[in-house]
Amino acid sequence: MVEQRRKDILQRLSREEYTKVSDLAAIYGVSQVTMRKDIAELVEQGLIIRYHGKVSLATAVPIPFSQRQDANFIKKQQIAKRAAELISTGDSIMLDSGTTTMMIAEQIADGDPINVITNSLSVANCLDKSNHMVTFLGGMLLSKSKCTVGPVTEGEISALECDKVFIGCTGVRDSVGLTTGMVLEAMVKKAMISAGKEVIAVFDDSKFGHAGVNLFAEFKQLHTIITTRSPQHAALFDELRKMGIKIIFADEN
Repeated sequence: MVEQRRKDILQRLSREEYTKVSDLAAIYGVSQVTMRKDIAELVEQGLIIRYHGKVSLATAVPIPFSQRQDANFIKKQQIAKRAAELISTGDSIMLDSGTTTMMIAEQIADGDPINVITNSLSVANCLDKSNHMVTFLGGMLLSKSKCTVGPVTEGEISALECDKVFIGCTGVRDSVGLTTGMVLEAMVKKAMISAGKEVIAVFDDSKFGHAGVNLFAEFKQLHTIITTRSPQHAALFDELRKMGIKIIFADEN
């Protein structure tokens, strides 16, 4: 019975982004103590992640930052250049821990002073000799992703507000929104989106059709998308424009 229940929990999590531990206890008619034992065993096996009383599948292994940086380098560089054009002197911005946002940091490193808030070690290092005021968010360090995550990071973000948030993703769920493979990174991205007056998504066309398990932003939360052309997704772009989202193709003059 115990093994079957644990298999059922995994199957349920394959269909749902997050599930509360208390809800699982109610669904399976067991005490929360019993459910916590089930969860602890699944966490120990590396099958799920527990976070703030919720659980999700631990399906995604973070790809090292250096490997992600090499992928689609030219397209990311084009996107970064267009993104930098949207930043004005005196702006306060947030840059997440993606490789494209790192390239945005490179584009603005020699620019006029702005306030930059980030959870990315790479971004902070890139801007350490710039004229910008850089705030590096504390938290738990994910060494492969070179970023901070967790309750401390989210708590610091919740006390902040900025003009523009530049956010990347590892996948796009068609007609729904943006996804990432790591639940801890997804929670930070959600917090950043809530802190921004304007949310600008930056990702190349390879992200279409490769949705991750963790949805962190619905399209309706975005103001602008900077990407590269993807003719097969023309209908989606039309739908997004009707929602009032500005679409910028970085590989178009």
